[in-house]
Amino acid sequence: MHRRGRKRDYAYRLTAIARAGRAGVRRLSLGALLGLYHWWADGFWLGLHARHLQKECWQSAVSLSFPRLRHAPARFKVEHLPSDRELVQLMLALRLFLPEAGFNLSTRESPRLRDRLIPLGVTMMSAGSSTRPGGYAHLDNDAALEQFAIEDGRSPAEVAAAIRRAGYDPVWKDFDRAFIE
Repeated sequence: MHRRGRKRDYAYRLTAIARAGRAGVRRLSLGALLGLYHWWADGFWLGLHARHLQKECWQSAVSLSFPRLRHAPARFKVEHLPSDRELVQLMLALRLFLPEAGFNLSTRESPRLRDRLIPLGVTMMSAGSSTRPGGYAHLDNDAALEQFAIEDGRSPAEVAAAIRRAGYDPVWKDFDRAFIE
């Protein structure tokens, strides 16, 4: 997708997360944009990449994201978009393969689906998200700049309430100076 600039060097992009781990980054998160190819193949390689990172960057926590390519422009046909059922199947398979990995679930998914996935091992959920470059600094609401549409527009307090209803405690901070000193 990146034909110019530094991002066109796929090998450099692929090894970026390992370079971050070797530099001491505490949490490494990776994911495949689901819908560009078969979900099960992307999930297989995502799992192997995560397992490799767990071994190579053993001092860093590894987490996975599961973004689906939804709401694409009409000129771009998404031929392999996984269904909700397939997304859950992928997450469960990766949970069995990588029991210590964190799972991130973005606001790309509906509130109903996100709420139902909490008990299946989701460890991080975004809330109150903006997908525009600089979106948290600007007060205008220019939807033309959005990188993708969100499905779950709930506030952080509303998402925290959903986590509590599922029987879990929301954690706003998972870092402390004590961990790095």
